[in-house]
Amino acid sequence: VSLDVRIQEEMEDSIEVEFMVCDSGIGIPPDYIEKLFEPFTQGYECTTREYGGSGLGLAICNELVKKMNGEIRVDSVQGKGSCFSFTVIFEKSTRENSKIYDDIDIEDFHYDENINNKILNILVVEDTEMSRKVMIKIFDRENVVCDLASNGLDALKACDKKNYDIIFMDCQMPVMDGFAATEAIRAKEGTGRHTYIVAITAAADKEQREKCLSSGMDDYLTKPFDMDDITKILNYCRRKKCDLEIGEEFENDIVLKNRLVEELYFDESEASETIDQYLVKAMEEALELEMLLKESNYKEMEKLVHKMKGTTGNLRMKYMNSLIYEIESSLRYKYNPEVLRNINRIKEYLGKISV
Repeated sequence: VSLDVRIQEEMEDSIEVEFMVCDSGIGIPPDYIEKLFEPFTQGYECTTREYGGSGLGLAICNELVKKMNGEIRVDSVQGKGSCFSFTVIFEKSTRENSKIYDDIDIEDFHYDENINNKILNILVVEDTEMSRKVMIKIFDRENVVCDLASNGLDALKACDKKNYDIIFMDCQMPVMDGFAATEAIRAKEGTGRHTYIVAITAAADKEQREKCLSSGMDDYLTKPFDMDDITKILNYCRRKKCDLEIGEEFENDIVLKNRLVEELYFDESEASETIDQYLVKAMEEALELEMLLKESNYKEMEKLVHKMKGTTGNLRMKYMNSLIYEIESSLRYKYNPEVLRNINRIKEYLGKISV
């Protein structure tokens, strides 16, 4: 794949730039080219099965280019590849009205102030007092409420009294170890809830990691702790909490259509048609996931989940996208109860907003 950016024409106050992306792929039949920019359309009927994708990328690109008064062009030869290009006219900026950014962290562009305001309820399960003190110190500067337990049995009692967002679970403890405690927690949760459980282990070998994940744990930390890894876990759970709290109450079909209009510059009629089409398609995909899960066909499930993740992301369906990510994560560990729980949540959600 090659990307070329060329100046086509330079005027006094503006500049015309051409962008061209070429590949050496399978090419596109001439009779399909006119349909390429329609939502949920791909070059071949078998393309989705073999290469994945949702058929939305070019439709969205086309709308964005149109809003910039440009036009996408396609040149393709079957068996040799395709070239997509478009030109856009930009106004020239001056030093006075331009901004120069140095040392930008890309995550700054995805910052959501609500995330850091989310208080996480955390349970630390450690049998040694010194380790518990270290964990408390680590979380001292974080926006969390931290409870302590000294073994797996105490952890179960704590979970009976309170719902936790994250449990940091030591693996080797007296009375009840972390593996047995995690299995007991998962059994109690069933398909109605899923607490994020992070294993704390001194061993980093493959066998130990697989044992952690097969018991129902979601992640693991190796002693001594890396603060960056802990921060990533906290931020992931904060993001998950934010996304799931959006839920059915706010993210109905009207909200979804408005996002396409406001963020991707769709016309209202195009946004309505696109969302309505995908709500029907998404229910079919959810039912297909359910069938594949019953057949333990994880390979095909991973392909379908990957496709749904891309589509819901493109369509700004944040709640659905967060559930798809949860399914993808659970599939890695073949944790079927959690996969089924989130498939059911998707079906329930689609049933409500499609009425």
